[in-house]
Amino acid sequence: MEQISFKITGITALLQNNPASMRRSGTGLSQKSIPTPEEEAESKVFKEADGQLYVPAAGFRFGIIKRACTGRRLQKRSASSVVSGALFLLSDRCPLTNGNGKPVTEYEIDCQRAVVQRQGIIRARPRIPNWSTEVQYEYDDDFLSAEIIEELQTLAGKISGLGDFRPDRGGANGRYSVEKIS
Repeated sequence: MEQISFKITGITALLQNNPASMRRSGTGLSQKSIPTPEEEAESKVFKEADGQLYVPAAGFRFGIIKRACTGRRLQKRSASSVVSGALFLLSDRCPLTNGNGKPVTEYEIDCQRAVVQRQGIIRARPRIPNWSTEVQYEYDDDFLSAEIIEELQTLAGKISGLGDFRPDRGGANGRYSVEKIS
């Protein structure tokens, strides 16, 4: 097993949508309240205890397996099945930094129309305009090479993206460039 690290730099803004915000508080029937855009965005952000924002690392691996590997073959096998069994994340969170290397602790609020149960509503999400992070993998060098992983990660950054309203969901947010670190 070998290790490889990439520096990921955002080309377009990152929109976050933490599924933990879908948890219901309390039990029984309660009065529905409409949150303010600030409250809604705060509930959807991925934030460490110290206030630094992060992205789940699984999104990078998912982009490779589900989008970048589509239609490809490695060693006479489907690329997605080879990558699924030979590429593993070393961390589950990737802390965000800005262009200067400082931790990202603040975000803008992005309000856009969304359709929920065939009704058009306005959704507020945290938007991080300038972002970068690092992602680290462990891979089985019997099946994958560093060059193939870098090629797939770069392709995933262009066609899959990361976060909400990303390219593979019809949006333009979350696109990124990739630079191999080690």
